[in-house]
Amino acid sequence: YKEEHIVCKNYQELEQILFKQTKFSNGFCLEETDIPYTMLVFVVKGKIHITLNTHYLKEMGRDTFTIIPANNNYSIKATEQSEIVCCNLGRSIDFEKYFFFSILKPLCVNKAYEFNSLPSNQLINRLIDTILLYLNDELYCKSFHLLKRDELLILLRVCYSSEQLAQLFYPLLNSD
Repeated sequence: YKEEHIVCKNYQELEQILFKQTKFSNGFCLEETDIPYTMLVFVVKGKIHITLNTHYLKEMGRDTFTIIPANNNYSIKATEQSEIVCCNLGRSIDFEKYFFFSILKPLCVNKAYEFNSLPSNQLINRLIDTILLYLNDELYCKSFHLLKRDELLILLRVCYSSEQLAQLFYPLLNSD
């Protein structure tokens, strides 16, 4: 059925899809500058170091995730054979749709940004594993990826406390 999907108006090229898988060999480094969108980074396998704007360094192992805000520079270096899945959240998130902005924003008052990560739980891991299956089958339908991104954001709201989400999304919520 791939031939039918490729001609569909919602089919996207690999560079345009919302979820991307990257495999790293030990020591491999990925760097991007001034990324135009916010993304969630999930470590599926191995260990990585993420540097954000040369100020924040975060070591992350399997089953953890973090956010990289739009208009920032970052580098990801594998400290062992690793695999990540990135979810493109776009330039902004409709917090009211997913997280009740009015609840999260006050939780950022008088807090410093710490480039936080969260452990992924069984529900998040299952969704990421399923997304990997879709990527391996080259299912690059824009509508499908949008639905999976919505599912991911809803699962974050279900699985994590408002305090955890406020710390994770701090750079998007903080108006300073």
